[in-house]
Amino acid sequence: MRFRKPLPSTLLGLLAAVVVDISLAVKVNPLPAPREISWGTTGPKCVEHLSYRAESNHRPGNNSELVANAWKRAYDAITTLRWVPQAIEAPIRKYEPFPTSGSSNNIRRDATASCCLTTVNVQVSDWSAD
Repeated sequence: MRFRKPLPSTLLGLLAAVVVDISLAVKVNPLPAPREISWGTTGPKCVEHLSYRAESNHRPGNNSELVANAWKRAYDAITTLRWVPQAIEAPIRKYEPFPTSGSSNNIRRDATASCCLTTVNVQVSDWSAD
């Protein structure tokens, strides 16, 4: 049985340097530059401190407290969530054109754009349901 001679230390060092160099050469592909950016005229919705409203009549034994606590948790998550979009390598998508100022949907939206959201109304048909 023949055994090979051990590799010299300089060759091992060179091989290790090549492996490290290859592993550090990560492909960095930044997002492509936008082709065109056009924004709507309504802008973001103004959200003030949202208050919770529910017609539960505060009867004992119903689930109004459960729903109120769920709203508190949801509101805390909404106000503290720090969302960061993930970069995806894909071709730029084609979307429908933004509605023009003459469309009926835009007229209604423009009329309500100046008001801020202040309340959340919850309607439950059966407060005693499980």
